[in-house]
Amino acid sequence: MRDLSCDVIRDLLPAVADEIASADTEALVKEHIEQCADCRAALDAMRAPEAAPTMDEKEIDYLKKTRKKGWRAVLGAALAVLALCLALAAVRMFVTGSPGDPAWLMSEATVEARSLTLRCSPNDSAGAVGNMKVSEEDGVVNVNARRVLTSPLHRGSAETTYEASKPIRRVVVNGRVVWDEGSRITPYTAKLFALRNPYVGDASADMALLRALLEGDYTIELQTEREPYGMTARMAERQPGEIETLQPLLKRAGCVLLALTENLGEVTFTFGDENADPVRVTAADASYALSAIQTPMMTGVQIANDPLDLPADPDPAFLTQDIKTCYDSPVRLEMLLYGLQLRGAIDADLGSVREHTVSIRNGTDLSIQSMTLERWFAGSLRSSETGMYADESAIARGNALEFTVPTLPQYELRLTFTTQGGQTYTAEGFDAAAEELTITGSVGEGFTLAP
Repeated sequence: MRDLSCDVIRDLLPAVADEIASADTEALVKEHIEQCADCRAALDAMRAPEAAPTMDEKEIDYLKKTRKKGWRAVLGAALAVLALCLALAAVRMFVTGSPGDPAWLMSEATVEARSLTLRCSPNDSAGAVGNMKVSEEDGVVNVNARRVLTSPLHRGSAETTYEASKPIRRVVVNGRVVWDEGSRITPYTAKLFALRNPYVGDASADMALLRALLEGDYTIELQTEREPYGMTARMAERQPGEIETLQPLLKRAGCVLLALTENLGEVTFTFGDENADPVRVTAADASYALSAIQTPMMTGVQIANDPLDLPADPDPAFLTQDIKTCYDSPVRLEMLLYGLQLRGAIDADLGSVREHTVSIRNGTDLSIQSMTLERWFAGSLRSSETGMYADESAIARGNALEFTVPTLPQYELRLTFTTQGGQTYTAEGFDAAAEELTITGSVGEGFTLAP
């Protein structure tokens, strides 16, 4: 076989190294490299795997710096997201807040024709009243007060003024009426009014209203097949003396149920024992009670000594009021509850109205810092409650605090108050049945409480 030169063989080596040469070409190259060390070394070099390219130090330093910058960017982005989340949480807690529960607020509304001045105070020291959004519709002013945490931005109470487009007839704060047709509406009345039920067939709404009126263990049954629609509350068995105590209280509850359940015509309370007479109140009975309460207030004409002394067959001439008018009128409901002396939920076990809310107003020229209401029973102090504004501002003349008091004649209630100067005084003459009392008097003559 003819011997080829190294130059020719070198031209053929790439094809042999890539294994694409023909068999004859591969045989020629093989024969040559057996005798030629240089060409054999060249073929081995072509067949050897390529080494990874090396990087110089500058390139390595550049990559390290790039990696550090990447981690810093990721860490910075994470910290920025965290800071944003914290900022949003802080804004929500201290600025925008959350909807305030009506029971959390004490609201004082002053209305003169179209002008409203509203002061809202929280019932706890941790919360403060934030933004108050005001709107109106057909003479009803609605205020949405939001709850925020106490901070230099919002220290506790808040006050706003509003000029309505027409004379104001009702003020509603966070869903509860606080002022209606020229009268302040007490918290318990507002709570019941917010639980109005248009249809007695709504059992959950029935129970919510009944629970606000009557505490205890009972079940309800509804009659919605024919008019008059009825509700029966079946209570546990009672002793005759207990039933006698409960009867007038249950009549009061029945009147309010009929007032605030629009299509309810009759309420019955039973006591487990079939021999015990049930307590039954009809819409006519409740209308008679309302007439007995409101007619003297409006005309001075007395039509009944006791509004709960319901006749078996009321004379239509005495039915001057319709119990259903309370459904759309908080001020009429207020008069009904006042006349029934129902200022809190009835305790079916104690046989009494457990407690009610009383508003104590500063009628003096002193700047009061706090008020303390003590509850005494049989000559011993049972409990006390101290009230002040959450921002520790003065309770100035005309402003008030609200307290919860037991509606039991056996309790004696005493009030002391401390001025911003640190002086402490006692106000005598507390009327436990009143819903609103005013501190009057002077340092020299002493202080009294009067409705």
